[in-house]
Amino acid sequence: MTKQIHSGRGRTSAKSGSNASDALEILPAIDASAEKLRATLKSVSGDAVPPALRRSIHNLLKSIAAADLSEATGRTVSAGDATTERSAEHARRIARLVEENLELEQELQANAARHRSQLTLQGATTRAELDLKAELGSERERRKALEVLRIEHLNRIAQLVNERTDLENELQANAARHRKQLASAPSKVSRPEPSQPLATPAASPIAAEEDLPQFTRQGRLDPAKARSMQIAAREAFKAARWSEAVLLYRAYLSYHPRRAAPWKQFAHALKENGQTALAERAYFRSLAIDPSDVDTALHLGHLLKNRGKTDLAAEVFMGGLKVRPDHVELRHSLGDLGRPLPELTTRPSTPPTPTGFQAWLLRQKIVQAQKSVKARRWREAAERYRKLADQRQDGRLVVQYGHALKESGDLAGAEQAYRRALDLIPLSSDAWLQLGHALKLKGDLAGALNAYNTAVRLGPDNADALREI
Repeated sequence: MTKQIHSGRGRTSAKSGSNASDALEILPAIDASAEKLRATLKSVSGDAVPPALRRSIHNLLKSIAAADLSEATGRTVSAGDATTERSAEHARRIARLVEENLELEQELQANAARHRSQLTLQGATTRAELDLKAELGSERERRKALEVLRIEHLNRIAQLVNERTDLENELQANAARHRKQLASAPSKVSRPEPSQPLATPAASPIAAEEDLPQFTRQGRLDPAKARSMQIAAREAFKAARWSEAVLLYRAYLSYHPRRAAPWKQFAHALKENGQTALAERAYFRSLAIDPSDVDTALHLGHLLKNRGKTDLAAEVFMGGLKVRPDHVELRHSLGDLGRPLPELTTRPSTPPTPTGFQAWLLRQKIVQAQKSVKARRWREAAERYRKLADQRQDGRLVVQYGHALKESGDLAGAEQAYRRALDLIPLSSDAWLQLGHALKLKGDLAGALNAYNTAVRLGPDNADALREI
């Protein structure tokens, strides 16, 4: 019996030793997992691990640290079957802890990856916020600049309003003075018969103003007022109230001196009022603005003929015929002076005056050419004006083309351009002046002097030509 019991203890001891051996074999794996779990826990920020998971990890580590397999093995050898059962239970518990360790490790890695993605998203959000702040800062600066510009514009508008008020007051004062002069003049001025002598300038209400209107005022009239003044001048002209028409046209031209048609009407009124010297200069002013107006050339030629300037009258008639070779009245007027008539030639027709979109497009092209001139890009300006001149056959555009060539250093090309312009507008005082400048730069002083003299003949008020002579 004793032997059996001993034998049984021997079997029990052998079984307990086997369980202890199994536990010792598992121990390195448990230690490695625990060490890996500690390293992973240290590498992850504390904020990335939830508190509950952190507590579970600490409990697991404490359980692993408390598992003393050596003590369990000794107790198993001495304690018999009960110890063996505890060792088996302890082994199962260690297995469960290992599984929990693996699960916790996977969950910890998942939390770490989610934390890294959150950090990346947070960094992108931070950069976007910085970009947005920079954009808002630039927008605030732009609004400040716009506010400063708006204030400047408001100040400029206020200044223009004050200037307009001053101009209106001046205009009203001039109108009152003119009305007073008209009240002192005869109520009706009839056109003199051919047999009667023309009224002398001293009989005119503007005898003290023996000069053409000067552009001394800044700004322009209100369009409605300018239109009213022009209509009143036309009505006075139609009613043969020459003195009143002269006054009204004089006032209008002092604000708008660059319009050819009012200058021509002003010259008509001066001529009918007996102020032929001023009428001659007014006709020349009109021709200087629009040298292609053959009607102005016809009236000017007749006035010159009546004043005894037959050579200049013939030159004016001939210039008009170069523009319109088939003009009947000009041919008759030149023939009356005993001068040979030019042969009838077919002159290239000028393109019709553009309207609507074409007119807008033409203005835009001219503006672009003017910008090139202001920027002193002479080659670019010359090319732009060349295209415009070829398209429109306008002598004034050809003159601008010559300017650009001259400034770029192409004197020969500039001379050719000015001569081409004179073929189109032979009565242009400015074109003759510019030709004189080009010849002078080339060293042809005799040709330059002849061009300057012609410019003075066709423009008595051409101060630049007078200075060159």
